Amino acid sequence: IDKEAAAARKIPVCNVPGKNAIAVAELVIGLLIAIDRNIPDNVIDLRAGQWNKKKYAAAKGLYGRHMGIVGLGAIGLAVAQRARAFGIHVYVVDKPDRKPEMQEQISKLELQTVPDLPTLLACCDILSLNVPAAPETRNLVDSAFLAAVQPGTIILNASRSDVIDEAALLKAMDEKGVRGGLDVYADEPAAGQSSFDSQLAMHANVYGTHHIGASTDQAQAAVADGVLEIIEAFGAGQVLHCVNGQA
Repeated sequence: IDKEAAAARKIPVCNVPGKNAIAVAELVIGLLIAIDRNIPDNVIDLRAGQWNKKKYAAAKGLYGRHMGIVGLGAIGLAVAQRARAFGIHVYVVDKPDRKPEMQEQISKLELQTVPDLPTLLACCDILSLNVPAAPETRNLVDSAFLAAVQPGTIILNASRSDVIDEAALLKAMDEKGVRGGLDVYADEPAAGQSSFDSQLAMHANVYGTHHIGASTDQAQAAVADGVLEIIEAFGAGQVLHCVNGQA
């Protein structure tokens, strides 16, 4: 939606924030578990009639690991809540302008704050990207970012594809053993079903899904309810969650 064009015509553009956060967070944690226990490869071998307990018995485990949350909005917070339930130490970059309710959640969940992104990258072996598409987040995960991460770091991205420089990530996977749990990709098909030639999606270090982060019945129902709330409020003369300055 061209928000500026709508604003010029005094048309409010509204969104439904946070309603799919739980669904996305569940997928992020699912990808993390799948990577640690090599679940997809287990399934592939079993379906092919292969038993290889010796190979798949090797797993690091999640308890006591260190996860960095890059982007602590509704989804980032939902990921942090679930990670803490697994006994994972969770880190976020300290931001003094956070709302009091978010600061309260940080304290309640015992999230650990660090002064900046380089410090976060240095102390974490799992990273969850939960940022919006914006000029400042485009190619956030670039060669410099990846040079700072630990070898074997797990990078989880169910946010936006342009957050990652895919060529840089492919290089880090080959040279540093970085692994990825990804739900979004550059140039992914717009259609529901299509062929997809992606070096990143096909890389052995990636366990990927088909941009399905918000695709649960619960999330879709919650979003639909949120849309109805906006329509009903508009009918009563109130504009909710306006994103183009027309409230």
